[in-house]
Amino acid sequence: MSIQDLGSIGELVGAIAVVATLVYLAVQVRFLKSELHMATMKDQTEAFANVTNAVATSPALAAALEKAKCNDPMEGWEERMAHSFFLTWMNAFELLHNQAQARALAIPDLSINTVLSTFLRSEPWVLGYWAENKNYWPPSLQQLVDQEIERLASDIGGRTQA
Repeated sequence: MSIQDLGSIGELVGAIAVVATLVYLAVQVRFLKSELHMATMKDQTEAFANVTNAVATSPALAAALEKAKCNDPMEGWEERMAHSFFLTWMNAFELLHNQAQARALAIPDLSINTVLSTFLRSEPWVLGYWAENKNYWPPSLQQLVDQEIERLASDIGGRTQA
C-alpha cells in the first residue's frame, strides 16, 4: 500500500467523521430546542399560576379585586394590592408575549389575543390601570393591548347598538 492509498483512506475516514459529527450536532440542537421549549412553557405556566395562586390564597387580595371590579371605594392598601396584581399579571403576559415574539413558544397570535381578551373582559377595572401605567411596557406590547382594548370596545358597542 502506497502513501497515496493511505492518504485516500485517511480522507475517507475524515469525511465519515465529519458527517457523523454533523448528525450528532443536529440531534443535540433538536434536543436542546425541545428542552428550551419545555423550560419556557414551565416558566410561563408558573408566572400565571403565581398570579392565580395569589388571589386564591389571599382573602384580602380577593376582596380588593372584588372591590375594584365593582368600582367600590377602596382604602389605600387595597388600591396597592389591586395595582400590584395588575402589574404582576401584565408582567406574566409580557413574558408570554416576548416568548411568542422570539418564537420560543409555538403560540399563534390569536391565542395571545385570547389570553389578553379574557383578562380584559373578566377584569374591566384594569383599563384604568392600563391607561395610567402602559408606558412601563415596550411599544409592541402597548400596541397589542391598545388594539385589543379597541376591539373589545367595538364588540361591546356593536352589541349594545344591535
